[in-house]
Amino acid sequence: MDQGVQSAAPAPGATRRRALVASGVIAATGVVLAGAFFPLMFNRWQPYDDEGVFLVSLRLLIHGHGSLYTSIYADKYGPFSYFVMSTLYRVIHQQPSLENGRWIVLVVTAASASVFAAAVWRVTKNLACSVLCEIGAFLILIFGAGDEPMHPGSLGVLLLAVITYALASYAMNRRNLHLIVLGGATGALVMTKINAGGLVVVAVLAAYVAGNANAPRWLRVSVAALAVLVPVVLMLQNASATWVAYLGFVVVFAVVATAVVMSVDLMSLPPWSLLYAAAGAAVVIVGSLVFPLATGTPFSSMMTAVFVRPLDQSGQLIIAPVLGLSWFAIALTGAGVYAAVAFRSLPESGAEARTAWSRAALAFAGLWLLGIAATLSARNRATAEWLPALALLPALALCARSRESVRLALRCLVLLSALQILVAYPVAGTQVLWGTAEMTVPCAIAIAVGLEHSSFWRDAQSAAKVLATFMLGLGLVVASTQWPVGIWHDYLKGTKLALPGTGLMRIDPDVAEEVQYVAQTLRSQCDTFYGVPLENSFYIFTGIPPLTGQLADRPEGLNNAQQLDVVAAIQEKVAANQRVCIMRDDSLGDVVPPGPLFNALSQYTSVVATAGDFTILRHS
Repeated sequence: MDQGVQSAAPAPGATRRRALVASGVIAATGVVLAGAFFPLMFNRWQPYDDEGVFLVSLRLLIHGHGSLYTSIYADKYGPFSYFVMSTLYRVIHQQPSLENGRWIVLVVTAASASVFAAAVWRVTKNLACSVLCEIGAFLILIFGAGDEPMHPGSLGVLLLAVITYALASYAMNRRNLHLIVLGGATGALVMTKINAGGLVVVAVLAAYVAGNANAPRWLRVSVAALAVLVPVVLMLQNASATWVAYLGFVVVFAVVATAVVMSVDLMSLPPWSLLYAAAGAAVVIVGSLVFPLATGTPFSSMMTAVFVRPLDQSGQLIIAPVLGLSWFAIALTGAGVYAAVAFRSLPESGAEARTAWSRAALAFAGLWLLGIAATLSARNRATAEWLPALALLPALALCARSRESVRLALRCLVLLSALQILVAYPVAGTQVLWGTAEMTVPCAIAIAVGLEHSSFWRDAQSAAKVLATFMLGLGLVVASTQWPVGIWHDYLKGTKLALPGTGLMRIDPDVAEEVQYVAQTLRSQCDTFYGVPLENSFYIFTGIPPLTGQLADRPEGLNNAQQLDVVAAIQEKVAANQRVCIMRDDSLGDVVPPGPLFNALSQYTSVVATAGDFTILRHS
């Protein structure tokens, strides 16, 4: 098979210089993007206060006021993110606040986009396509980063970027060190968001085994079947919902289509090399589990919170994405996969023309999908309906006679992208963006591979390549409907929140006035309070110590024992003659289910103050 255009290998010094230039350009692009879209991290505060949950939990953890999964609520999230963030805050000697938390997430978001870009460079050595990937990934991520700052999902995306880079590196140079890094990052992701990490495990296993000529056929088929069954089993509980059925279908279609391509393009991979990845994952997982144990968490409580409680999520809260089916994408993908299968039996006559057309189609498909991912995600639209078309990339790469290393990279990253979108189930929201960002990497690789045989691109002057990259990147920004000049203008017109820990935040004047009034009332009328359903940022706004560490993202997330802990904390403060208040946010509805907490809160009916949807209550 044609391995592509061959040229004399560049001298080691020239290779290092190219790598340094690429690193510098990618880093500089990350800085420019972070500066251009900086206001999106500081121009809003959401009433569904996930941000406050994680900030206050970190404060309690850092100061030793309880332990994870017992007196400090952290259910459904692994200890790795708490270890990383608490360590970071100790190193910088700062109290977790809304301002510094948002700075951290801005840096993490830019770093994630940069590492995704580095993965493209690792495979293609095409700086233009690497920068396009970086812009696309950043646009996808930044629009959700300001909605849920400090959520473990942001760190999870950075870990996913490291996993992507490790897979790309292994495809190009099959060193065991890359697998160790892959395993370590996967273990860290499992210990951050177990669903995201588990999906990576399935994707890597399928990519490595299902198309491996050194694996017996029964094993290849079994692993491919496992990857197909995972979406079905994961969403079976709510499969009657239309959006769940659509999401499951597009993921299964993409996985099956990619598996078909792998079945006709077997590669010889070392059969036992994945043990290095398993070893790396095991070390990080064990190390992560030691952290809460060292802070006083019982082993049984940790195992229940990290591995069992996430299974209840689909029965507690479901948020559907905007999602439909694109039969055009499905039909196009089917045609592309059929072409890849038929490619083997076609005569050599006319092969050069077919290959040229396949390369052009590969570049076009990559650019098309990259544009869809960046623009629809920025508009808060799910891209999963276009997900089947990702399988076009490894199919067209096979038709285009691309190098084996490129084909391996594409199949690994397409499977990773296809399965990672499942993090949007059962709670879509920002999870859709986290699950979409990785697909920019195989798309950008496809563009680069399609262009590398084009004399028009290969012989173009550097200035022309820079201009083309700039215009395409600018096109992505414009299509995202978020123009930096406009968001900076709106940000500077906003009202400073001017409360402790808010620093550079400028938000809607009406929201700022309400939040300031509520914070002032809490300080003057209450010694402690409990927010329903969230409202934990007000502990930072007011400086009032948290009533309890059981700060669930929503009260229905508390089990019976955790509810009793909250009730006991309320009773303890009442017995100490403290003014206990309950703060309700009616914009989110009544989310306290029947139980001990509902019974205790129902006794607080005396209104102290109201502001918009906020109501502060005392015991009647």
